[in-house]
Amino acid sequence: MTGKPAVLDDYVPGRKYVVPVAPLDPATERVDRHLTVLIWDPGTEEWGNGVALCGRAVARGPATGEGDCCRDCITILNIYPRHLIEQE
Repeated sequence: MTGKPAVLDDYVPGRKYVVPVAPLDPATERVDRHLTVLIWDPGTEEWGNGVALCGRAVARGPATGEGDCCRDCITILNIYPRHLIEQE
């Protein structure tokens, strides 16, 4: 991964990106950000994401701003990066 594009238009369809996302219910979370895999859906022609790497429910689309990231998401990314990011 070579860095985070500034806007969704800078992402390349067909590639996967690990991006920070906001928790689905911030009031019940102990962190400001989780990590998830962002993928292009050719059926809807939109970017989408599933749950966080740690399994928690998250909001749709990359988060803006800064905040504390979930340590479980970071641990999983460090252990399994090849399984999460598509290789070129």
